[in-house]
Amino acid sequence: MKKNKKNSTRIATYLLLFAVAASGTIQAQTNSTTQLASPVGIGTQTANGDLHIHESQYSESVPGIEPPTREDGYLGPYVTTLRLTNQRTSTSWTDGFVIEQTDKEVALRQYERGNLYIYGHNNVGLVIDTFGRFGLGTEPVTGKKLNIGGDTQIGGKLNVNGKVTGTYGEFSQSVQISGMVRIGSGFECSADGQVKTKSLKVTLDGWSDFVFDDGYRLPTLAELEQYVKAHRHLPDIPSAAEVEQEGVDLGQMNALLLQKVEELTLYVIDLQKQIDELKNQ
Repeated sequence: MKKNKKNSTRIATYLLLFAVAASGTIQAQTNSTTQLASPVGIGTQTANGDLHIHESQYSESVPGIEPPTREDGYLGPYVTTLRLTNQRTSTSWTDGFVIEQTDKEVALRQYERGNLYIYGHNNVGLVIDTFGRFGLGTEPVTGKKLNIGGDTQIGGKLNVNGKVTGTYGEFSQSVQISGMVRIGSGFECSADGQVKTKSLKVTLDGWSDFVFDDGYRLPTLAELEQYVKAHRHLPDIPSAAEVEQEGVDLGQMNALLLQKVEELTLYVIDLQKQIDELKNQ
């Protein structure tokens, strides 16, 4: 008796699976539930997993998506689909949420004009709106492709081809960058405000030690005096007007200042020789 009851249950399950595979639709007329034995296969007799849906030889056009530019088409002739709808979705072919799988790719698509949400427990993890805008941890923002609502850590390279701006043009917390940073072209990094750093390394193509070469001509103090009276600044050093208009190149200015320090060193050495000579006399 128990064996016949078990066989009847198995036959009923097979009949139900056959109905699902044939029609693809089960309409619940009552509040009762149906429990199926795992695994369940739709379109396949060999189910791999608790629920296995095989290709349904069903395809449809995709609204609002431009034709692909790559060789293989966006949708192949055989598409495996899993569609979720409810009483509030429309009855046309654009209703509900669909998971589609072709021979090349898998697509998660919200056909209704609504956002696609992925939650982490009670918090929003990812939102994709109907315009393809992303929100990570928050809602998407109009006019922005990506809106991140929280701290962000990037473990690899970050390549920015456009502007990087903020509400107040500053970071309220510290920013740590472990690799190289390159921003834009022309000026690699521009800051309209104060910059504080513990160390700043500037790479130059030359240095000022040529002052100590044998062929270097050191201006006399008289020549230096005449130049200062005429121009009101040291030779090779930009004037105050030039600095106000053009700014200062830190690497170049350090090299020029070192050049003047080395020239002063030569002046001091020469003066010391004259003092020693006067003492001997």
